[in-house]
Amino acid sequence: MGVLTDYFIARDDRDAARAHKSTGGPKGLGFETAQWKTIDPVVTLATLDEVVTGRDALEWIRSGAPDSRIAGSDGDEHWVFRVYDHHRAVLESIRDDQIKDVARRWGATEELADWEPQDVEEILRDLVRLSRIARETGQGLFCWVSL
Repeated sequence: MGVLTDYFIARDDRDAARAHKSTGGPKGLGFETAQWKTIDPVVTLATLDEVVTGRDALEWIRSGAPDSRIAGSDGDEHWVFRVYDHHRAVLESIRDDQIKDVARRWGATEELADWEPQDVEEILRDLVRLSRIARETGQGLFCWVSL
């Protein structure tokens, strides 16, 4: 089945943490959500960051990326993470006319090489859309991860 990752918008960390107890994820609680398998909020978004900004993803991860987990412990099967502010800013910076090209380059990375190009583009469109809505409404962007 794989790892499920649902990106969603919530008012703040406390609001987003409610999704931790939900076995069905944030969508069942009424959050604006984009559901995709294995779109990791650290590694996969770091590779997107590298594609857009040139900042080395592996170097950033190895340098000790701070833990963005807001709910869940090591023994759990569900967690909620806050999308890093820098990654959210990268998503917000992608213009509509850049999405196709950025998705093509992101899809060529090791993390997404097995994905169909149209799926990578759809993922990117979803993430950009959620980031923009979060910014416009003064909310946060989060990721629910389930094993």
